[in-house]
Amino acid sequence: MARVIPHTDTCVPMHTSGTTARPTRAILTRGGKTATGDVGESVLRGLGVFTGYWNNTDATAAAIRHGWFHTSDLARDGGDGYYSLVDRKMDMVITAVENVNPIEVEQVIDDHREVSEVAVIGAPDTAWGEAVVASVVFKTPKRIFFIEELLRP
Repeated sequence: MARVIPHTDTCVPMHTSGTTARPTRAILTRGGKTATGDVGESVLRGLGVFTGYWNNTDATAAAIRHGWFHTSDLARDGGDGYYSLVDRKMDMVITAVENVNPIEVEQVIDDHREVSEVAVIGAPDTAWGEAVVASVVFKTPKRIFFIEELLRP
C-alpha cells in the first residue's frame, strides 16, 4: 500500500516555497499507506530516473526493486502532491553498540535559544567506531576557533 503521485513525462517546476518538489513519479513507503504529514522513503520511477550503479549489480539490485528506485531520502507528504525532503534514511552514527540518529541530536541542540544552526555527523573513533560530532553556530558567539577544516561525512 502506498500513495502514488500521478505520472507525468514533463518536467514539473519546484513548489513556490522552494523547499519541495514534485518528482516524475514517487511513492513513500513505511510499511503502509502514508497520509498527510507522514514521513517515508522517497521511491521514484520514470523516464530519466537512475538506472543503476556503474559495475555494481549488488548495489543496483538493492536500490532498484520492482522497477522503483529507492532513493534513501526521507520525505514528508505535504498533502498537496508535493513532498518535502527531511532527512537521509541511512544517516546513522554507530557508536559502540548504539545507533544514534543525527537529526534527533540536531533537534535537541537546535531547541536551545542561543543556537542558530547545527549539523551532527559521525566521525571515526578508535574506541567507539564512530563518535557523535556536532557543529553548532551560535546566535551570539562567545569564542571563535580557527580550524584547518571541518569534519565531513
